[in-house]
Amino acid sequence: MGVYGGVYLKNVVLGFIIICILLFEVSCFAAVHKKADKVYIKKNPQEIVCLGSKKHKDYVIIVEKDIQQLTLYSSGRRCKEIARFKCSTGEVAGAKKKSGDKKTPEGVYFFINKFKKKYIADIYGAMAFPTDYPNIFDKNCGKTGNAIWLHGTNKELKNFDSNGCIVLEDKNILKLASYIELNKTPIILIDRLSYKESDQVVNRKHIIAFISKWNKSIKTGTYHEFLDKYSYKYAPEIYWWNRWSRLRTSLTSVYPSFDLRTMVISILKYKDIFVVLADQAVTAKNKSVTVGRIKIYLSFENGVYKILGNEFLTTLYKNRPDEKEIPLNVSAVMLKQNIEAEAEIVKLIEKWSRSWSSKNILKYRSCYSDKFFSKGKNLDAWIKYKKKLNRKYGKINVDVKKIVVKNSYNKACARFIQIYKRNKYKEVGRKRLVFDYENGNWKIIKEIWAEL
Repeated sequence: MGVYGGVYLKNVVLGFIIICILLFEVSCFAAVHKKADKVYIKKNPQEIVCLGSKKHKDYVIIVEKDIQQLTLYSSGRRCKEIARFKCSTGEVAGAKKKSGDKKTPEGVYFFINKFKKKYIADIYGAMAFPTDYPNIFDKNCGKTGNAIWLHGTNKELKNFDSNGCIVLEDKNILKLASYIELNKTPIILIDRLSYKESDQVVNRKHIIAFISKWNKSIKTGTYHEFLDKYSYKYAPEIYWWNRWSRLRTSLTSVYPSFDLRTMVISILKYKDIFVVLADQAVTAKNKSVTVGRIKIYLSFENGVYKILGNEFLTTLYKNRPDEKEIPLNVSAVMLKQNIEAEAEIVKLIEKWSRSWSSKNILKYRSCYSDKFFSKGKNLDAWIKYKKKLNRKYGKINVDVKKIVVKNSYNKACARFIQIYKRNKYKEVGRKRLVFDYENGNWKIIKEIWAEL
């Protein structure tokens, strides 16, 4: 090999080595960025402070208006991205402020209804989910407008093409629908998602502690201790406090176990506002009555959390005569009624079994409602049937054990073990009695029997 051949070979080898080094560096660079991407993905969006629990899988939807993207996350120690969909929002940029401005709101909202295709116009596509815009926080800020929905479309999906709603392709709204739980699944509407490190753990701990103090101020505190939890920017209605104060005193004096519980479901964040979703209930003597699902809006003012507003997403008592009363007082009254009703129903069952055993047909009949109907018999036919059995058999004995009563407003149901004996015959089974509350008394309207 000549001199030039040796130089050529040396250059080839050197070039090969340089290429290998470059490839190695590119590989390392890619690996580092791939690793960085994984860390980046593992970070919780700062808008999700707390979501769900170990026992319940919950979901949150985040819409990034700037890039026209909807992302679904599931709960866990680290939120997991489930799916991403292209979406379309309001044709005018910025956060919605007034009706007709064709802007999509910004903030934390919840779905309050669900409409399938047959119930909506074609422009809403295969399905639609109305949100709770404007919420109490929006109203306090003077925002107007309504009918902000997440829905499908019967047209080609284009960027920034709605009147303010969030629009998905039909196939995607149908995929997303199974993850949405009304009055629980949040939708966060923002310009762009942020993964910046935040004090989420600290915020979560401090906010839960604050909610506990707020709950305690309602349960045992004074009017002033309760108001102290609210921002000077928001004056809560307080007309209900005097009645609540009397109710809690009455309940605590009779039932020392009386308690008010506020159980946090999720904590979301939009800019400097925290939105807490929680379930509230009153309890005593192993009985619980739901107050409702409540939204609490918080800000951090002068080193402490303050409430900017709160409202219920759901309550169970819309059809009650006192529905205009606040849910807390309605629930407290119901709890007291439920405990008293249980005692009254147990006494009625005991009277019913004694009068049946003693063949006292008048007392036995007095336990029943005129609306009674069971096994194809109305009350008159039922009493006639019982009289016939009383004449046919000698001694009868009816015992009841393990009574469990469930009641709600003017309806109740009792389950127990019934032991029926006559002469040498014995029958044991499960009995269920259904009751109505009529003219100040509980009455049986139905019987259901199942042999053990």
